[in-house]
Amino acid sequence: MKKPSYLFSVILSAIAFGALTGALAAIIATTYLDQEISNIIGSRPELNLADSVYDRANLIIQNAKSVVVNQDVKVDETAVAVAPSLVSVFKDKESTVQDVPEFYQLEDALGFGFIVSADGWVLLNGDLTEFGEDDLENYFVLDYNRTKYELEKVMPLVLPGEQKLSLLKLKEAQNLPVRSFVSAANLKPGTSIILLTSSGEILPNTVIAKNYPSGVINSDRPEVTLVLAQEPSAAFSHSLAFTLSGDFVGWWGEDKTLQPAYLFNSAWQSLINRGQLAWPFLGVNYLDLSRAAVADLKINQGAWLIDSEVSAVLPGSPAEAAGLQAGDIILKVNNQELNRDFTLTAALVGRLPGDRLVLSYDRAGSLYEVEVTLAELLVSSIR
Repeated sequence: MKKPSYLFSVILSAIAFGALTGALAAIIATTYLDQEISNIIGSRPELNLADSVYDRANLIIQNAKSVVVNQDVKVDETAVAVAPSLVSVFKDKESTVQDVPEFYQLEDALGFGFIVSADGWVLLNGDLTEFGEDDLENYFVLDYNRTKYELEKVMPLVLPGEQKLSLLKLKEAQNLPVRSFVSAANLKPGTSIILLTSSGEILPNTVIAKNYPSGVINSDRPEVTLVLAQEPSAAFSHSLAFTLSGDFVGWWGEDKTLQPAYLFNSAWQSLINRGQLAWPFLGVNYLDLSRAAVADLKINQGAWLIDSEVSAVLPGSPAEAAGLQAGDIILKVNNQELNRDFTLTAALVGRLPGDRLVLSYDRAGSLYEVEVTLAELLVSSIR
């Protein structure tokens, strides 16, 4: 009788050993790697990147809905990042104690400013001319590194709402750090910001709305203000506002409004490039139909040129030269429709004198197009 072969037994043993090894590996993986695997490939809605399992270079997050950073950490990072672009203005004073140099408390600064150009233009939240009629040599500016600058020029500026600013030119300044201005498109309700004062106070806040002017609007005088979730205390009356990414938002004034800096982009460019502050000039007064209801008027958006206390079309303006008249309704600027968010004034923000625009408008039910070249509207002269 033939003895049974051992080959079949060997094969069965190998299969059993392999199955046992696989089962053991599965148990180890489940026990020790379940947390990491479930965090990376699972369907959990949130990830805590502080966990040690993410301490590696090959972690990739795709289609992220949101990334949460502790607000206190981000606020502190923003304040540190923007500090080199901030300056304070002081008035010289003589020491009252012999051999002891005079010192200046930051909270006693006459003004708090933001550097807008590398060659020394500074936007000051406040009117320097209110502090006295002394010559400019009696004032100086300290930057973040306590470098002292003398003043070369001062330009007072009064914004809508009677908010007073000053534009300063620092002597012999160069290569100063400049940060970006936040754009209108990126400054929406819900935007987180911080307010900073000259003495270092920080107030986190949130933009909850934009206030637009009512009634007849001057196309060349932007008047939008920002509404904050928390009204700052008096200590922040001359503070500057930044987004958490460090972009400059604007300034909080004594009139308790936050003026957005993006409204004056063209003015800053004119100042930096030509040494004078100028707005682009179209020369119309209009009613924003997206924010007003007019009986028997079928058009519900656009800029309706309307006579009020002043003419709808200013004499000698580019609008008059282009043939626009009272009663015309401007519907588009460069083929972009005017609406609640894109008003005629908003269409002019960032434009420069000399820019050409194509205006599409309705006149008594007929549609027309006209090209207009923006002129220059000087705000004030440098003293």
